[in-house]
Amino acid sequence: MDKIIVTSGSPEVEEVLTKLNVPYEVREVIFIEDFSQKLPPANLVKSFSFWKAKDVSGKNPDSVVIGSASFIYFDESPLRWPKSKEELKRILLQLRGKSFSTYTGFTVIDNSPEKIESKAQETKIHLRDYTETEIESVIVSPNWEDMLARLFFPKDAVDSYQRLLTETLNEFAKPPAGKEENLIFSTSNSTDGTKKSDVNINLYLKGQLQKLQEEERKVEQKVEKLTKTEDEKRVEHRETEKERDIYLKRKESLSEEKRKSESKSKSGDTDKKDKRREHDRESALSRTSDFIDQFSGENLIFIFLFTLIAGILVFWYIFSQLGLIH
Repeated sequence: MDKIIVTSGSPEVEEVLTKLNVPYEVREVIFIEDFSQKLPPANLVKSFSFWKAKDVSGKNPDSVVIGSASFIYFDESPLRWPKSKEELKRILLQLRGKSFSTYTGFTVIDNSPEKIESKAQETKIHLRDYTETEIESVIVSPNWEDMLARLFFPKDAVDSYQRLLTETLNEFAKPPAGKEENLIFSTSNSTDGTKKSDVNINLYLKGQLQKLQEEERKVEQKVEKLTKTEDEKRVEHRETEKERDIYLKRKESLSEEKRKSESKSKSGDTDKKDKRREHDRESALSRTSDFIDQFSGENLIFIFLFTLIAGILVFWYIFSQLGLIH
């Protein structure tokens, strides 16, 4: 048998592999268990284990992959397996003094040749009515995970689960029988005995695979749309940059035209001032000329006589003061 990959660190699975003396390694898988699916609990736990194994098998085609899953089933509803002390405390407080079931399942996938098999097991449990003090002692214990396993997965259930897994792995070690159907997924493989549905989980898994492929296509379309959007944004950015450059160039051109216009305006103002000063000079000269013209001709004779008489009077006054005229 090829090397085996286990999708979770299940001590029960690892113990079986150790007994079979086959190499294996553990790979953690990020898988969100969807409890909203309307499936019988046995089929639901098989579905979870299948998708865990499928995820790792696609990346490791030369290995045998074992995916495992488990949950608690109470009051017609699945409850997630406790992963922390707080979740364990909540479950113990909810289930103390009550009867419920735990479902464990596994899927083995071998790609060469392709063989897939899933199986599930139900374990009926009645939890005694623990006091809160007893529950707290379980929670604070450093070995709380081992105590969890003993409470929800007792020894006889572990033995039965390991026998089922061992038988399946032994079957996988045999040569393939021609082209016979290797997928064994009917509810008859479960030990719950309820036979609530005869739905072949193989068909369900095919439907789920198609659904997953459809979701992948939608994701690809979204990525493509986002890529186009980014390209469009880059194009818009480039166009915006071009428009910005055109705007700046036009703004610079308008500023230059404005500076030229202001320069011309200042030059025009200077010319206007020069013309105004020239006009003022011409006006002054014109007024002087007019004044001179007013005193031409007869006016000049009158002025001459007036000046002569005024001069004689001035000399007469001076001479009389000097005593030269009596």
